[in-house]
Amino acid sequence: MLEKTIETDINQFIKWQAENPNNCVDIKIENGKVLIWVYNYSLMHGMFVNSVNEIDILADQKKENVKIFESIKQRHGGIYDDVVIPVALGIDINLGNGVIGGGNG
Repeated sequence: MLEKTIETDINQFIKWQAENPNNCVDIKIENGKVLIWVYNYSLMHGMFVNSVNEIDILADQKKENVKIFESIKQRHGGIYDDVVIPVALGIDINLGNGVIGGGNG
């Protein structure tokens, strides 16, 4: 019989979810591996984690948005405005005279 020790405290995820009704936690065991997906409905973004301490959905969303923006610029030869798209994706940009942000933090 295969025994696995789960070192994740499920109660911490219950507490994290209870702090915000827009937070969701999905725990799945697949092929002997525990997968924990956390999601925020307000941000419409989620991430896989191993512990509550790893949860930073907003930072992960911004990192993904930067990847999307760079991909758009590369595919379209930089024809898109370097201000409008980042702000629409919630990416903070510094124009030298101040920071413009997408409103997510």
